[in-house]
Amino acid sequence: MSSTAENDFKAALQQAIFSCATSLDALKASRSQVPQTPEDNPSPEDVRSDFISILTLLYARSTSLTLVLNADSHSAAREPLIEIARDVSRLAHCAGLFSVFGPTMRSEAVWVSEEVIDSMQTYLITFTRSKVTDASPAESKAALMLRVGSIHNTIDRVKASLSADNRASVAKRWQSDASHIDDAMREVKEMIEEAESDDPVQNDEEDFEDGWGEILGDQASKLATHEVETAKKVMLILRMVALLHKRVLSRIISPALEGSLELEQLLAFSTGLAGGVDDIAASLWSPQDSQQISNRAAEIRKKTQALRETLHTSGIIPSETEVTNHHDNSRVDKKDIEWFDMCFAQIDKAIKNTNNVS
Repeated sequence: MSSTAENDFKAALQQAIFSCATSLDALKASRSQVPQTPEDNPSPEDVRSDFISILTLLYARSTSLTLVLNADSHSAAREPLIEIARDVSRLAHCAGLFSVFGPTMRSEAVWVSEEVIDSMQTYLITFTRSKVTDASPAESKAALMLRVGSIHNTIDRVKASLSADNRASVAKRWQSDASHIDDAMREVKEMIEEAESDDPVQNDEEDFEDGWGEILGDQASKLATHEVETAKKVMLILRMVALLHKRVLSRIISPALEGSLELEQLLAFSTGLAGGVDDIAASLWSPQDSQQISNRAAEIRKKTQALRETLHTSGIIPSETEVTNHHDNSRVDKKDIEWFDMCFAQIDKAIKNTNNVS
């Protein structure tokens, strides 16, 4: 490779890497910025279509770059590098346009853009390190194929899983919160089962393997009898919260009910409940602090009451006054209304029961 071609390649490579870095910085900064409506007011369909098209181009650019470099044609690498630098910036800009969908969809576009661009940046940096590490040509090509394969896999996954609209994006986040609630329930269930088993706790080897013993101290010890009873009371709360959480998704968010339903506000309740469940599950390790458990149960109650009030004010579920005065304009059927009322009541009852923990 001539010195001119080599210099051109290095300059284009550095520009592409710089474009990745500045785009990542812009995306990260946008997380804390208030979304702005694009001046040209593009349609959501056009924004999503453009985003997918840019991802497809980046897939093709990375493939082209790999082919020319595997053929040791560095002079031909300049063009795909210039195109990558341009398309990375376009992807970051397009992610911001997802504000036309809604805040949650915009956040999803920003996150997946960061993932794609970070993968691209790692791939490009490989070219700067191959000579530094004295890798053989065969080793360099193998590393290159692994990196470009990672980009391809990332882009394919993003294109396949990108939400269709803001509601779908909220539902995706909601399902993620649901998995956290399920994990907390599983943790408490195992805690109870272990305490009620006749087998002694064998945590030395497990703690050495996963590192949690060192972090959590003596938390892996069995619960005492009265602590098991407390854990069972909390488990009832978690089960009811999990049922409520899943019901809101299946009956309110997914069906796309009409009305003044604020999806982002509901999602905040979802995230809050998931965090509250995590907190109260963590407080059950021995030795337990009964006041801490009661306080964390009370926090969950506040969150469920706020959720209930939001469902009432949005008209999704009628308040008791509306039902009494026969002003029921609810957009869910009567059986679901009764189910929600019963579930909220059971959560309140279960949480009040934790005030009796010793």
